[in-house]
Amino acid sequence: MKCTELIKLLEELAPPAAAASWDNSGIQVIGGREEVKRMAVALDPSINTIDRAMEHGADFVLCHHPLLLKPAFLNKDNAYSRIVRRLMQADAWLYSAHTSLDAQPAGPVRWLAEELDLKEVCLLEYEADDAVYGFGFCGNLPEKIPFERFVCLLAAKTAVKGVNICGPRPDGVKRVACCPGAGSNLWSAAKTLGADVLITGDLKYHTALEAEICVLDVGHFSLEEEMMRRLAVHLQQHLVGVEVIFLEACDPIQPYIV
Repeated sequence: MKCTELIKLLEELAPPAAAASWDNSGIQVIGGREEVKRMAVALDPSINTIDRAMEHGADFVLCHHPLLLKPAFLNKDNAYSRIVRRLMQADAWLYSAHTSLDAQPAGPVRWLAEELDLKEVCLLEYEADDAVYGFGFCGNLPEKIPFERFVCLLAAKTAVKGVNICGPRPDGVKRVACCPGAGSNLWSAAKTLGADVLITGDLKYHTALEAEICVLDVGHFSLEEEMMRRLAVHLQQHLVGVEVIFLEACDPIQPYIV
């Protein structure tokens, strides 16, 4: 498959126009290869990820997070310069589908809604009443369940060892909102939609002080690693002549019990 064809397909799945204004989705490093026979998919464009991708002979690397949010000079020997050098030595491409993928409500960002069997799912945040794209989702569980049972269910679905919680805890949970990544600031939007809880990946201290509904932080990694794994499966099923490799990672934040 031509690189241009692959990028066109990716941008149908994750439209650049849907990305947040502050984001840097899209091509991160232009490669010299015109054909893609092997593509690596991962959450982060870390030096470890890029090294593994090149060892697998990847022509094209697709990551969720961008290499940088703002341009920077290649004037220091650091992870950024080593990543760019490694890619350019291999003539390989690096592409980021960041908030462009987050804003696609029908895409893999919705995987937790499917796992929780949420019904009547709608967008959590959008700019226009007729918006097709937006961030996060909100939907109803098949039945109302006790809060403690919901937390156990959530931990099982996300495979986390613990959940950080703030805000008033409801007796039961029926309506669930979720925004992967750093979405705790959307508690107000979740409250407006009648959500009992908001699930997210990063919880800030001052947001925790202000939250008027229950916010559950399951970690940035648990939500987005699974999203990219599912995207890799989708791409492998739909790309002809391209081998898709998913490069698993480890959560950089680990609990230390004392």
